[in-house]
Amino acid sequence: MKRILKWAAQLYPRAWRERYGDELHCLIEDAPPRWRDVADLVQGGIQMQLARPGFWMLVAVLALAGGFAGGVAAWTMPERYMAVGIAGIRDGAAGNRGFTDRIQRSFQAALRSEALQEIIERHDLYRTERNRQPLEQVISRMKRDIWIAAASPRRAAFSISFTCPDRAKARAVTQDLLELTVAEDGKLQPGGTAARLEVWENPGLPEAPISPNRTVVLSAGLLGGAILGVVIGGIRRVVERGRQKRGAGGLPAPREVGNG
Repeated sequence: MKRILKWAAQLYPRAWRERYGDELHCLIEDAPPRWRDVADLVQGGIQMQLARPGFWMLVAVLALAGGFAGGVAAWTMPERYMAVGIAGIRDGAAGNRGFTDRIQRSFQAALRSEALQEIIERHDLYRTERNRQPLEQVISRMKRDIWIAAASPRRAAFSISFTCPDRAKARAVTQDLLELTVAEDGKLQPGGTAARLEVWENPGLPEAPISPNRTVVLSAGLLGGAILGVVIGGIRRVVERGRQKRGAGGLPAPREVGNG
C-alpha cells in the first residue's frame, strides 16, 4: 500500500515534489496506509496538473493516472485458474452428429442441480455467494464457470473445464465433472450397446492463471487516460480560443456600455 501511495505522489508537479516531497514521504511512512489516502493523492495531483496550461502535459498526466488506476485494478483483481480434462470414444470419428448429441445429453444430465449442489458443498465453492444469494443463483454462477468443447478435429473427444480462484479446487471439480459426465453417458445408452465413453486425460494442476491479464488492464488504463486527456485538452483549447476571439472583437468594457 505504501508503494502505491509513493507512486500516486509522482502525479504532482516536479516543482511541488522538490519542495514538499520529503514531508509527504515522511507522512506516508508514518501514517497507517488507507485506500482513501491513495484516492486523495491521485485527485490532488490531477487537480494541480490540470491547473497548468500545457496540452501534452495534461495528456501525459491523465494517461499516467489512467495507468495507475489500471495497475491498481489489475493487482487487486483475484486470479482465476482453469483446469481441463478430456474424454472420448476410442473408435469414434469427430464431426459425427450422433456423437455430438450424445455428449450434449450426457453433459446436461451431469449439470443437474442436485449434482452441482453436491460438488459445491464438497469443495466449499462460492462461499461468499452462498451466504448472500439463493442456491439457484449460486448454481447458475457455477454453470457459467464450466465449459465444454471439442477436443480433437479428427477423433470423437471433448474437453470439460472449470475455472475458479483456487487451482487445486479447479482441478478437483473438473475431475468430478468429467467422471460425472462419463457416468451419466453410461446410464443413457440403451442396453450398453453403444461404444463406451472414457476419460482420456485427467485434469492437471493449473500452473498459471488465465485472468486477469494485467498487461491488458494496465494498457487499457493508460490508453483511456490519454484519450480523456486529449478530449479535455481539446475542449480547453476551444474554450480558450473562443475567449480570445471575444476579447479581440472590439467589444466595449462594461463601464463603457453604462456610459453610453
